[in-house]
Amino acid sequence: MKNIYKIAILASITALVTACASSQVSTISEIKDENSTVSIQSAEFADAIEFDDILIDDEYYKKYPDNTLANDFFTSYQNSTFDSFKATPKEEVTAQGFFDFLNKKAILDIYEPYATTNSVKLVGRVYKKRSISAENVKDSKFKNIIRTLKYFIPDPISDVNVNVNVNGVTKQAKTDKKGYFTLDIPNINVKQGVNKIKANLITTKYKFDDLTQDFVSDKPDTDSVSIISDVDDTVKYTGVNHKIQMIKNVLTGNSKTDKPYAGVSELYKSVLNGPKSSGVECMHYVSGSPSQLYRRIHDFFEYQKFPEGSIDLKINDTKLEAKSSDTFEYKVARIRNIMKTYPNKKFFLFGDTTQKDTEVYVEISKEFPDRVLGIYINNVNNVNLSDPRFKDVKITNTASDAAKDLFSKGYISQESLDKVISKAQ
Repeated sequence: MKNIYKIAILASITALVTACASSQVSTISEIKDENSTVSIQSAEFADAIEFDDILIDDEYYKKYPDNTLANDFFTSYQNSTFDSFKATPKEEVTAQGFFDFLNKKAILDIYEPYATTNSVKLVGRVYKKRSISAENVKDSKFKNIIRTLKYFIPDPISDVNVNVNVNGVTKQAKTDKKGYFTLDIPNINVKQGVNKIKANLITTKYKFDDLTQDFVSDKPDTDSVSIISDVDDTVKYTGVNHKIQMIKNVLTGNSKTDKPYAGVSELYKSVLNGPKSSGVECMHYVSGSPSQLYRRIHDFFEYQKFPEGSIDLKINDTKLEAKSSDTFEYKVARIRNIMKTYPNKKFFLFGDTTQKDTEVYVEISKEFPDRVLGIYINNVNNVNLSDPRFKDVKITNTASDAAKDLFSKGYISQESLDKVISKAQ
């Protein structure tokens, strides 16, 4: 499997590092068999795999190893079970390309916002629809790589108006050059708990599906207990501390193959439904992952039954936020916004020993000393526990460690503790 890893590393340079790369194909590929001939006319790999009627997958590279990339995949997967292969006659491909302007499709995403019962702040993006297949546990690594690369090449749509409705209150926004938009909708008067956002595009240029999406709101003056959590290596295995492993995990996996840390979902639910909480599963995920991975992270939470809540991801190369490659500055700024939105709410902060979670959370606890109830840091790289950085945090090795501490402080019940210990084994 060495070849697949070489490809993953190369793809990471073009997709993860730049977040908007287009891998070049040196020659025009031509597929020939007894019944048809298909030419892939595009010079860009991302466009070459875009035709809905041509499935460029493992089977294509097995049958038609006509370039280096194809040969690498063929070598790696020659003993594997391949997906079905489908070829379309050249004339149909040409016709499809010619009439493509009649059938332009757009995708509208709204990143999970954090909201009160009075107002909601949200960020979204509009981009051209790509033929991204549904995710499956049994998907090959090749299929996952192709899907991930498509996420990182979203083809944004600028200067299009977006109509957003929350509980009868409608607001409009226009996308920027990267396809992003922001909205602050006051006076919405929604219920505490799960609510609906409805959105659509105001355009005749693109076809699109109206969006209906859940979001969770809480009372602005609530003094209940909630959670702010990192994502990578806190709730799911990613390998951030090992860059090559992280690249492999991101590229070759999907939302259904990403592995959660055992017991963490049950732990979070126990706190949010604990003796000192409001019973509303409204929490906040703040991650340094790029916004292009929003759909995958959202679907992972849903598939693994994590509590609903806002999802803050890094938005690069846009005017929506100050450009900063520094994870510390980015996370502190995002968490400050959450603290200001719920000025009386108290939080447990969950992170891990990679990157800057400890430093971020200690800074937040200094700024909001009466509202940070505890900091739990997952020990993923065997840190030195005597390191002064960790003197104000609780280092944990499993969800059970955090659950036992929370139970001793009265924030989760005995029944919840038993459930977490059972799940974490």
